[in-house]
Order: sequence, then C-alpha cells, then structure tokens
Amino acid sequence: MERTKRKKMKLLFYDFEIPYLLNDSNYPVGGACVRQYAFSIGLSFLGQDVGVLTWKGANKFVKSQQPFKLVESYSIERGIRVIRWIYYRFPQLLRAILNFKPDFIFQKCAGANVGIMAIVGVLLNKPFIYISANDTDADDRYKRNLNFINMIFYKFGLKLSQGIICQNEYQYKQFKKKFPQKRITLIKNPFVMKEKIGINPKAKRKYIAWVGVFQHQKNLSALYRIANQNLDLEFHVAGKNSSSIDGNTKNALDKLRALPNVKFVGYLSRTDILGFLSKAYALLNTSHFEGFSNTFLESFAVGTPIISLNVNPDNIITKYDLGDMISLESNSHVFKKLLDSYDYLKEGIKIQKYLTSNHDYINIANQFLDFLED
Repeated sequence: MERTKRKKMKLLFYDFEIPYLLNDSNYPVGGACVRQYAFSIGLSFLGQDVGVLTWKGANKFVKSQQPFKLVESYSIERGIRVIRWIYYRFPQLLRAILNFKPDFIFQKCAGANVGIMAIVGVLLNKPFIYISANDTDADDRYKRNLNFINMIFYKFGLKLSQGIICQNEYQYKQFKKKFPQKRITLIKNPFVMKEKIGINPKAKRKYIAWVGVFQHQKNLSALYRIANQNLDLEFHVAGKNSSSIDGNTKNALDKLRALPNVKFVGYLSRTDILGFLSKAYALLNTSHFEGFSNTFLESFAVGTPIISLNVNPDNIITKYDLGDMISLESNSHVFKKLLDSYDYLKEGIKIQKYLTSNHDYINIANQFLDFLED
C-alpha cells in the first residue's frame, strides 16, 4: 500500500489498556482501545510520530516491537489513593507529555481523564481532541455511569476540547447540538487487515457466536431469552466478567450456564477471536447500546454476518445487507435462514468488500489527518 506524503506531526493518545492488547493478555480491553490501536498503526504507516501515553513499566511488559512509542507516565500502584492525582499522577503525566512534545493530544471514553487531558492541553497550549467511544458519550446517558466528579471533569473537558471525533451519525448529531461552533467530524472505526482472510463455507460453521465483557450494557438477559427460544442451535459465548458486574447480569449468566445449548469458551485473545468467528453461522449482538462495535469488524473480516437486537450504527447492517435485525419476540426465522439457504461464500465476499471499502486503516488514517490539517 502506498504512503501519501503528509506533514509530519507528533500525535499523543492517552490509553492505559493498550499494553494489555499488545501483549494479548487475559485482560478485557474495550473496543475504544482496539480503535485507538488501529488509528496508531495507520497514522504510523503514514509517517506520523505516534505516542501512546500509558503506565510506567509498559515497555518492559509489552514483548513485541510496535511502530509507535509507548510513553510511560505514572505507576498504577503507587500513591495515597485519595490524593495521588494531585501530588503524583498529574505531575508524572505532565512530565511525560512535556518530554514527548506532542502537536495534538487525544483522549477516549467519558470520564475525569477527559477533563485532565484537556487541562494539560491548555497548560501546554496544545490542541486537545476528544474521541467518542460510545453513543452514551454523546447524550445524557453518560450521567448514569459517572459519579459527580467524573461527570464534571468530562463536561469541562468537552468544553475545552478543540475538536471531537465521532463513530457514527448519532454521535455527530448529538455533539453538534451541544457544541454547534466546535469542530466535530465523523471518522469510522478502522480495521487492520493486511491480507485477505479465507471465508469458511457453511459446512465448517457450527454455532452462533456471542462476544463481549459480561456487564449491563451487553444485555445477557436477552442472550438467555434468545438461546432458550432456539434450543436446537448451539450458542458459544466468549468473554469474562467486568470488574463491576451487576446483579441482572449475574442472574442471566447463571441461567445461561444451565442451558444445554450454550457453551462458554472463556476470554479469547486477539489471535483467537477471528478463528472463533470464522466458525460461526453469525455473530449475535444483544447490547442495549454501542458506539460502533469492533467485534462487528472482526466478524466482517471472516465473512460472518451480524444478527443484532438493537445496535445498527448508521443502519449499516440493513443498508449493506451485512446480516439481519431481530426482536426478542421474533428471531427463530432469521436463524433458520442462515442454516437453510444462506450462501456463506457469496455473502462473505460481499461482507469483506464492505469492510475493506469502508474501514481500511490507511484510508481512515488519511481522513484523521485531513481533520487535523483542516
């Protein structure tokens, strides 16, 4: 792939999960982290000097070489809990950022860190760009998930930001309503696929796949209802508990484990996830909400369609015929179609074509730079 000559800049992304992703650890990283990784790979390919601001010791922890720098800041364990941000963490962050000398600073996910990084941007006179990671970042639903301090810092950080990058039209419209004068753009999630992956025929597909962290957002009670309604189908569930699992999710997990057609396969590493999805009739998404699920892109990479209960970002599933939407009341006919008449080789090529046409990490990186240079 050819490199387009661009003005070279120093771009710094804040991300404390990325070392676990790079090490393929048994640690549930979020989709926003995977997205920033793909941004970093694409931007590095285009000759940009990319740094990822992360925790102290990350370079020793990560065994593989990367095209971008891991910029170490503070130790996660060190400091007196109540006051460590004031006397230890913030000074260490500031020192690490000063040493890197970024032209732009980026932060993902709603929370106090958005405000902190925005303040750093003001102190250093460097533009701070917020990267939206979920539809709830853009509307008032973030208030349900954040405590008062986190909420205040998040709102403050958005106001101080020099721009916002969204994943879908819904996020774009919501942020534009709140900040009509601010520079806001929509950049689709990038996917790093350096070579084409073969598509499995129907004969090599055995189950309906479900992938995610076990938490309220992922709506495991809906997964239970669907699996219970389709006892003739196997459902393979990949994931692990979130750090703060709720009672409804625990209850749904107990009921799922009692079903004869449900198999839990554990938390899958990034190297295993594509193989898992390639053997599935479909990837089932039951989430209450998402921004743009990266598991969609992983599923598209192996030509596996999406069956979704609620999530259909920018209507891509229906617009590009990438799977089907279902309801809790009506879904068995969709699964029956997959087993009876779905042409996986023909449809899989179409699904892969959508992915390469719309989510190629180099094309997305160029769009990213267009926004910064505009």
